[in-house]
Amino acid sequence: NPNSSYVGCYNDKPPSTNVNVVPVMNSSNNVNSFRSIASSIYLNANDSVGPWAAFDQNPGTFWHSEVSSSNNYNTGTGVYEGSNGVNIKNIGNVGGEFLQINLPAWTNQNPSQSITVNQYSLSPRLDLITTRSPNSWYVLGWIDSEQSWNQVDRQQNQSFTSGTPKVYNVSSPGAYSAYLLLIDKVGNDDQTTNRYCVQVAEWNLFMNSDSTFTSDQRAMIWNPDAIG
Repeated sequence: NPNSSYVGCYNDKPPSTNVNVVPVMNSSNNVNSFRSIASSIYLNANDSVGPWAAFDQNPGTFWHSEVSSSNNYNTGTGVYEGSNGVNIKNIGNVGGEFLQINLPAWTNQNPSQSITVNQYSLSPRLDLITTRSPNSWYVLGWIDSEQSWNQVDRQQNQSFTSGTPKVYNVSSPGAYSAYLLLIDKVGNDDQTTNRYCVQVAEWNLFMNSDSTFTSDQRAMIWNPDAIG
């Protein structure tokens, strides 16, 4: 059969790798039907510090939350004191500024596409690293059928001391049609000033390549009952 192509006797599928779920975003906040959203934007300056800037694969740009009485974190403790927040299933309403990425909806009007994220990374703004970076946060996933945000991961009292991304494994992975980063505290705990807003240079979401690999993609026929 001239159309057959085999890659080794046993290595008939690629090794598993982590793949970035989100495409490179731009100031339209809509690329390939992925939509980036933020609870607030500093001075409404979307073109420079909008939510897309956390998904553009450029460590020199960043999302910057608004600075006002309704959006502020405590300048000394970094704890959120504003009015934004999200209702989390089995937890309740949690206050904080947030980033959100919506996955594409299917064109036939079925429920949105769902992806299982198993790992993510966060990068701080390259200056003001110790005071404006996330300290404590939730990663949430949206389930269409439940119309609810579900806890995917929780981190507390994290410290950034350089621009190097921090990588986290997801504690409760699942198939979700949107992901949200809710930040309820900012700045390193040894800082006592200038912790009144949040800035994120990169939030990368990764899925395992095996999660989308099916037997019909193998180089060899997959029939364990016959092969043993």
